[in-house]
Amino acid sequence: MSQHSMSESATTPGWPTSGRTRLLARSAMVAAALLTTVSSNVAHNYASLQIHGYSWLRNTIGESAGQCSPAAWPGRLGLLAFALSAWLVAARRRNCRPVSALLYLGFGVAVLFTAYFPTSSWPYLENFDANADSLHEFAAALAVILASAAIAVDVEHARGRDALMNVSLFAVIALPVLGYSIPSINGALDRVVFALILVHLWRLTSDTSS
Repeated sequence: MSQHSMSESATTPGWPTSGRTRLLARSAMVAAALLTTVSSNVAHNYASLQIHGYSWLRNTIGESAGQCSPAAWPGRLGLLAFALSAWLVAARRRNCRPVSALLYLGFGVAVLFTAYFPTSSWPYLENFDANADSLHEFAAALAVILASAAIAVDVEHARGRDALMNVSLFAVIALPVLGYSIPSINGALDRVVFALILVHLWRLTSDTSS
């Protein structure tokens, strides 16, 4: 066991060691990617029989996990895995980067709420839970804000020298706004943001200073 792992175990009894946390976080990220892909694929194939079809280009991951969607549970489990990966990254950073850890913890909670409060799903329903839909939109917006803030803290720590991190920060801020402005490509932009945050979290698990 590394000196850092021994220190982590000693300072907070009951927490996994650094190496185990890394493995759990990366496993959660893989699960998030696979489950949300399955959810979108099921929604797309099922929608081919519907008047209002699910489109990878137009419809978001949250919509594949939305109210009455045939792909709801894989999508919601994928979002839960996404939240878990953020919490595990926060656990790795809780001692040396408390502000960053708090932001990733909050981001994970916001993502969890997007799964717990499903959006009005595709195909768009005449009767749906408007309160859950509103809470989903609020949680999704909060997740974007917290992810942006967390990545901004990481960019500042890297002193702007990490090109991929800089691109991720710009994309996480700009693409949701662009998707809101151009609904026809909102789903594609949503997946780009999802992928960039996953890649960023994956890279953080390799950060030996966290």
